[in-house]
Amino acid sequence: MKIFKSPKALGFCAIVVTATVLGACANTVQDTHANKASSLEKSLEARVQDTLYGYDANIKLGQYEVKSVNLNDDGMDDAVALMHFESGYCGNGGCALMTMIADPDNHGKFKLVGDTSLVKQPILKSANSTHGLSDILVWVSGGGYPAAQVVLKYDGQKYTDNASVALENDNSTDAELLFGP
Repeated sequence: MKIFKSPKALGFCAIVVTATVLGACANTVQDTHANKASSLEKSLEARVQDTLYGYDANIKLGQYEVKSVNLNDDGMDDAVALMHFESGYCGNGGCALMTMIADPDNHGKFKLVGDTSLVKQPILKSANSTHGLSDILVWVSGGGYPAAQVVLKYDGQKYTDNASVALENDNSTDAELLFGP
């Protein structure tokens, strides 16, 4: 083993050791951020599944598609779940849209505030809101009625139960796509 005694060689060694340690630390920080993001995403899925299971124990993972969305501008992720056919929550007129808000008083667990039937895509979050929650734009059709975009509004307790009785869109064009083409 060769021992360096010159100040230049010692300085070079110190730089190499420092760079190696810093590089290892940076990788650890990146890994930690990736794990946190992954765990937050799992947390969203787990919270949605817990909420839906509490509503109907027959609802299983894979029977719905989930989107994270902030419906009340509180900085917490809320969620909407569009049910798939195999869930039993679909028919000729469309599928159910389950709407959930995060409850800050209950550690962010979701509260189901909407089980809207007869929903078709595209589904959008409107820039408009009613009673503090964003309106949701969906399509309805079938039963001899022409296709139309309608507005699901929150009444202070829940969103519209049946999309086919909701009011037609009031020309709101500023919206965020949640599901659909």
